[in-house]
Amino acid sequence: QTACSAGTLCLSLENRKTEDMIMNLRKHKLLGILSEQYILSEIGETENKEIGLNDDVILEKLKMSKYKYELIKQSLLDSAEVERHNPRYILGLYSTLKGVASFNDKKYTKAFFDDIINILKNIVQIVIPILSLFIAYYAIQLKISEVNNYNQKQIDTLRKEIKILKSNKLKSETQTKTYPKK
Repeated sequence: QTACSAGTLCLSLENRKTEDMIMNLRKHKLLGILSEQYILSEIGETENKEIGLNDDVILEKLKMSKYKYELIKQSLLDSAEVERHNPRYILGLYSTLKGVASFNDKKYTKAFFDDIINILKNIVQIVIPILSLFIAYYAIQLKISEVNNYNQKQIDTLRKEIKILKSNKLKSETQTKTYPKK
């Protein structure tokens, strides 16, 4: 989180996406808890014969803040995957058949992993061009070094030839001085 100029807290896009991804996992967990209660109440294998659970019980099982729970609850209510449960005037939730199907199909865990795959794709789309740039730079430097080495060898060869020519010229000059022509 970063501070805005107005003094309020703002979430960057990355933090918002991460929070959405975490919320998907929490939705799956909530649907799992409610689906289990729904199925157990249908087959009668639970002390609590109610189809749903009270908010307090759900919060205890989810181990999250009431604020985040309310966000998740509203999202699942909007998508008709859960409905309000009000036994003895205590608010709670129960899973609908659509919610049980979403849990069984792992709708929210699939969304979480789809988000991870998209993030990895974005990273790869950034990293590959940068790596290509470094590889191209290295290849160019290698080629320049190779050309410089070749040129240096040519220069050394020419210097040797010039020395030999100078040496030969000096020899011929000394020979002509010592042996004058007739």
